[in-house]
Amino acid sequence: MKKRIVSLLLPVVMAASVLAGCTPSTPATQPTTGGSTPSTTTADSTPAGTTTADSTTPLTAASLVERPDIIKTPGKNTVIIGTTTEPTGDFAPPWWQNNATDNDIKTFVEGAATVEAKMDGELLINKSVVAEHKVTENADGTKTYEFKINDGMVFSDGTPITATNYVASILLFSSPVLQKLNAKPTYGNYYVGYADFLEGKTKEFSGVRLIDDKTFSVTIDKEYVPSFYELTQASVGPTHLDYWLNNSAAGKVEIKDDGKGAYFSDNFTEENFGKAIESAKNNPDRPASGPYKVKEWDPTSKIMVLEINDKYVGNWEGKKPSINTVIFRHITSATAMDELKTGGVDLLTHMMSGTEINAGFTLVEDGSNKFNYFAYPRAGYGKLAFVADVYPTKDVEVRQAIAHLLDRNKFTQAFTGGFGTVVNGPYGEGQWFYKESQAALAPRLNQYAYDLNAAKELLDKAGWNLDKDGKPYSGTGLRYKENPDKKGEFMPLIIKWGSSENNAVSELLVTQLQKSTDVAAAGMEIQQTVMTFEELLNYVYRDASQGEKYGAKEFNMFNFASNFPVGYVPRDEYTTDEKKLAQGYNTNFIVDKQLEELAEGFWKVAPTEKEKFLEGWQNYIARWNELLPDLPLYSNQIHDFFNAKIQNYESSATGGLVDSILYATVQD
Repeated sequence: MKKRIVSLLLPVVMAASVLAGCTPSTPATQPTTGGSTPSTTTADSTPAGTTTADSTTPLTAASLVERPDIIKTPGKNTVIIGTTTEPTGDFAPPWWQNNATDNDIKTFVEGAATVEAKMDGELLINKSVVAEHKVTENADGTKTYEFKINDGMVFSDGTPITATNYVASILLFSSPVLQKLNAKPTYGNYYVGYADFLEGKTKEFSGVRLIDDKTFSVTIDKEYVPSFYELTQASVGPTHLDYWLNNSAAGKVEIKDDGKGAYFSDNFTEENFGKAIESAKNNPDRPASGPYKVKEWDPTSKIMVLEINDKYVGNWEGKKPSINTVIFRHITSATAMDELKTGGVDLLTHMMSGTEINAGFTLVEDGSNKFNYFAYPRAGYGKLAFVADVYPTKDVEVRQAIAHLLDRNKFTQAFTGGFGTVVNGPYGEGQWFYKESQAALAPRLNQYAYDLNAAKELLDKAGWNLDKDGKPYSGTGLRYKENPDKKGEFMPLIIKWGSSENNAVSELLVTQLQKSTDVAAAGMEIQQTVMTFEELLNYVYRDASQGEKYGAKEFNMFNFASNFPVGYVPRDEYTTDEKKLAQGYNTNFIVDKQLEELAEGFWKVAPTEKEKFLEGWQNYIARWNELLPDLPLYSNQIHDFFNAKIQNYESSATGGLVDSILYATVQD
């Protein structure tokens, strides 16, 4: 009976989210709450918000691993969060990577941003932080936000938080030094002077001013005025610079401003602080400005223990946490529900598959009243991400042919168990602009129906109509194509696929795509390589700093999922700039000027110009759907299951895990 009730409740949850997203007084989509560094910069610097494996192996015979002592006796007023995306130890995303669990941990520790959002996505100036603010529309088309912060704020180690700490965030995470360390330093990329500062042409960041100990300002470049997400661009959080630049031999780095913009003292160099920065990014024991601080991190067991930061100023409405201890514990999907049942974890978030959800319902309905759940629509989607600068997937027809060779309706039903739908673009069921665009988009989008003949026609059209000797394809066996760059070389139609281990999506793709007789009938072969999720991301980003092999053009496609923070825009995600391509901004490595322009243009309207925004977004989606940088597989209803000792737990498509914990309580 309860399952029926759940299904009826879901549309209500979705409607509430959509309605909140359309609040006319604020931009429809804005950053996640929690006082972390602004999610606008988070989104901009990553392919598509946070990234997850959606690693949800069917619930088979679970053998629970030995639990560390801290899990056996966690103490009262504690919540243990089970996470199936393995934390890496780099808790400074998104500058180097964007693992979803690492990012969650970051949002617990970093807070006190100038702009935050409610659970429903409504954007606000954070009065727990900002005493006064002033907005100036400048004659040259730029726009300046000046903030005066409150007195008395401190990091968890007691160090005062001043305006310098806010300016430090922008300078450090926009600096050429960070870029030399293989990061993507995009923190200040909306501000005047960013490019010159990043390239080292000027020591001053002209659009960032340190006015006094309590006051600073940022000036948004005219290129981004107007912007549908303007307030996200004005969101800045504090950074404890001494933690990041800890090298006594090189002296203390100072931040100065002589009237032309804020800048670092001359001793800020890669030589002096490169090692310190590398050490800091993998050291979670950092002074906190958010609701929690790190108590313990065990890289072997992948357990992170957080405790309340009693110096936290509170969120946008002054809310502070009441749960003393939060523990992140890496678990496998195969044992997740058993871990919840036996007390190994208290909370499982982002349950995706129908198998998991139904197993969770069984726990909730077992008559013990020990378990509960919360369901909400997802702002994200699962996908096959193609690599478009490597044959065969360099040909759009090959990407489209693969789409026709997978029955996505059957796939989505099998994976989500009815709690998901097929999508045809980079969006999720929980995003208001998708809901409001469905009717307009329907006739413009190719649904890529399951169709072997359509796949064959596309492959013929793209020149995959030869055999290995360059003779006309006979209709059986593997197809070949002459390499346009190497005359006389014939390339086989072999798709190299990278997938993460213990992943139910991958297993379904094996049975429904890789081993499909229609794939063979089309003259195609798909070769799978299974790896850890961390390794997969290294390949996705072509991060040679993690090993030379990752920088090679090895794979044609990967399967994983992307979640979009509020205020996300695909800026640089489809860049055609060669330098940014080399730096991994465009992880599909797709080069299309029209797609780039649409992606970087649709959100450059005033927050009040909703119809213009929708029209531009729909044009972007239509072009994206034609080119298929990814093959979208599904969007879905997310279910969080938890021990009933957790009270007042809720979430949303636009909220973050830290928001849920901030408002939750524990009744031991």
